[in-house]
Amino acid sequence: MPVLIIVAVFLAFDALAALYVVRTSHGQYLAGLSLLKTGFAPKDVLPFLWRAVEQNPDHGEAWFHLGYTLNRMGRTQEAADAFEQAVRIAPGSADARYHLGVAYCNLGRIPEAVGMLEWVAREKPTRAETFLSLGYAYAYRGDLPRAVAMFDRHLELNPRNLNARFALGQAYIGLSRWNDAITHLTMVHQANPSHGPTNFNLGVAYLRTGNRGKAREHAQALQGIDPQLGARLTDLIEPSGS
Repeated sequence: MPVLIIVAVFLAFDALAALYVVRTSHGQYLAGLSLLKTGFAPKDVLPFLWRAVEQNPDHGEAWFHLGYTLNRMGRTQEAADAFEQAVRIAPGSADARYHLGVAYCNLGRIPEAVGMLEWVAREKPTRAETFLSLGYAYAYRGDLPRAVAMFDRHLELNPRNLNARFALGQAYIGLSRWNDAITHLTMVHQANPSHGPTNFNLGVAYLRTGNRGKAREHAQALQGIDPQLGARLTDLIEPSGS
């Protein structure tokens, strides 16, 4: 009997300790993080992370994961607010600054996005995703030469990223560098020949270099992929009034 009593006391103590931990800010954070890592829906994770930051407004990791969760739910402004708190608490966190920069970009706050992402690029020069996001931010700002430089840097670090290569091809089209655009868009087309925007942009680039035959090939391909884009490209190649 004494042994059973001792075991019961220890079990009760463990239960009380667990209850105390889960009710603390850090306990709420750990519970939310556990749900996040095991694939629970963001809406199920959110209450734990909100309680964590309400109980301790200086819990940087809780703010960061709150921002991440809100972003997954499409609540971009609230996500940016949470990431701002994470940066306030840990200004040297590249993760917090990166995600805040992306949130700013999605909100159209391009100068602030560029500032955040440039900081991360300086501090973490081998973090490939930063250069891709920074390239998009420069492109949104209309600074295509810098966008090209960032997409190039990303592809040095991650040469298989077709989205980055397509973005680079588009930037070259914006700069009227038709042959460079053809080079990169052809690589995307070889990997994914049914991607409508790639066919369209390749058609435009070939047309601008005077190769109407290749432009028509892409217009024909688009008829079975995206008829509206195909019609647009055909009108560029053979204007209706001509």
